[in-house]
Amino acid sequence: MTREREANSRAMDVDTLVIHGGPGPDPATGAVTPPIHPSSTFVRQRIDDDAKYRYSRGASPTRDALEGLLATLEHGVEAAAFASGMAAVNATMQLLASGDHVIVGYDCYLTTYDIFANDLPRYGIESSLVDLTDIEAVQAAVRPNTRMVYIESPTNPLLDVVDLVAMAEIGRGSGAITVVGNTFASPYCQNPIYFGIDLVVHSTTKHLG
Repeated sequence: MTREREANSRAMDVDTLVIHGGPGPDPATGAVTPPIHPSSTFVRQRIDDDAKYRYSRGASPTRDALEGLLATLEHGVEAAAFASGMAAVNATMQLLASGDHVIVGYDCYLTTYDIFANDLPRYGIESSLVDLTDIEAVQAAVRPNTRMVYIESPTNPLLDVVDLVAMAEIGRGSGAITVVGNTFASPYCQNPIYFGIDLVVHSTTKHLG
């Protein structure tokens, strides 16, 4: 997102952003609603043509439109769309390496819990389940190798609300990446990036959809 676009998005009400935060009218036809491009491949004039669109796995105009709007709604720099919310969560785990440690809410979504409890340990990544509403407990859980604080707020399904400013401060102080699952709040009610959070993930089949 450009600085000009970011400034404009911050000045707009969220209702306006939902309508006008996307790519704008189609330049070829003037269509107000972005068209859906089902093509999996795109023609290039030369084999060494550095065109943006080659194969839809890498990029497509349809996905670009969605990702651009998501980045605008969350006031982020970029967004990436995945096949599911759990695919997005798994993608954030690629930021970790063997020997790293993660702090995660004890009451997180069950499938997310399975990743931390059963999957990551196979790669030498440890996790501490903590009550994230207890700031002192979170601070006490920080280790020299803590690389991520994974947060849901509100949590799923207990709907506990976490102090995101405090989590961002703990992350910065320990050099850990902070990630917020914003599915239940959606960008309409909460923008974690405003509070200093590094990454935001969503399941778009819930409130955002």
